Amino acid sequence: MLFDSRNREIANESYSGNLEIQQTRPAGWGVALGIGYQYNFKNGLSTGFEWTPAWGQYPEPQYEFFGTAALSEIAQQELTDRMNKRFQRNVTNMYKVFHLGIAYRFQ
Repeated sequence: MLFDSRNREIANESYSGNLEIQQTRPAGWGVALGIGYQYNFKNGLSTGFEWTPAWGQYPEPQYEFFGTAALSEIAQQELTDRMNKRFQRNVTNMYKVFHLGIAYRFQ
């Protein structure tokens, strides 16, 4: 995330300059049970879909702060807390798998 160069207040502290926040999250793994369907055509083509939810398995994002607005540890922690709160409200950030597929079966 890139924020323009301006004056801002974070954690009751004033900062001036630009701000860049890089958010990463680790790859996930775990046991999951899914449901799907596959249809095989006579000509060898196959199509299907699968959905495997991993309820409640949110990754724990990690943040790095850059820019000319040198944030204190308190300001970084406040931004991290805010972003984590919003991150876990969004269902699209959960680990899950949904795919559509087309394949050819060699016989």
